[in-house]
Amino acid sequence: ICHADPQELVETIASCYNKYGEDDTIIITRYNARAKLFNQAVRARVLDRDDELCGGDSLMIVANNYYWSKTIPEMSFIANGDTASVKRVRKITELYGHKYADVTLYFNDYDVELEATVMMDLLHSDSPSLSQKEWQELYSAVEEDYMDVPTQTERRKAMRQDKYLNALQVKFAYAITAHKAQGGQWKAVFIDKCIFGDEPMTKDMLRWLYTAITRGKKLVLVIGSRWAAGKAIETNTVKGRRTSLAERLSMQ
Repeated sequence: ICHADPQELVETIASCYNKYGEDDTIIITRYNARAKLFNQAVRARVLDRDDELCGGDSLMIVANNYYWSKTIPEMSFIANGDTASVKRVRKITELYGHKYADVTLYFNDYDVELEATVMMDLLHSDSPSLSQKEWQELYSAVEEDYMDVPTQTERRKAMRQDKYLNALQVKFAYAITAHKAQGGQWKAVFIDKCIFGDEPMTKDMLRWLYTAITRGKKLVLVIGSRWAAGKAIETNTVKGRRTSLAERLSMQ
């Protein structure tokens, strides 16, 4: 476990990308809002990408989807937490109050390439996925285009094939929350310093930190002050809890 100087973070992330690859390097934080900021910074300052979405981008699916994998024998459905790389962006459309992109995606875990429509709004949102209210508003907007279908049963059947209603909900996958990271492992893991503040290390924070640290297979880097990280661990309030994390976090 090492310390990552925030002043050299761009260079450190770039170095890990070169050594371990983009797919084997991840930033883990507690909040979706922080993940969004890290994702924006990585794309702009490390990968030098100006387009809103482009080939080479890494995406995470944030809601189960059964529509786009129907013709793919290897995939019964596209699961919340699956990751994919963008091979091509073909067309961007604004409709129903949202922005969509027709893309070609490659799912490394399945060795599958498929065509899909993704909803781009969540790339810039602090929310983990569409809220129930947002989903209902989208459903109502799409339904307006199917009002010429005579019966409600036939209308709903037709809407189930609508590509915009079935668009994949995605976020950039360079930085994610520990919740999304559960079950995965990467060679290089950066841990966001925002978990370390003046507050003492509680049981929940220790559990979060354990999850984040154990995602790393070769290298774990804590972004920020070594003193803050060690101090937070030393002042944990969990009675009877013994840990060597403070010493490990101070390692170079």
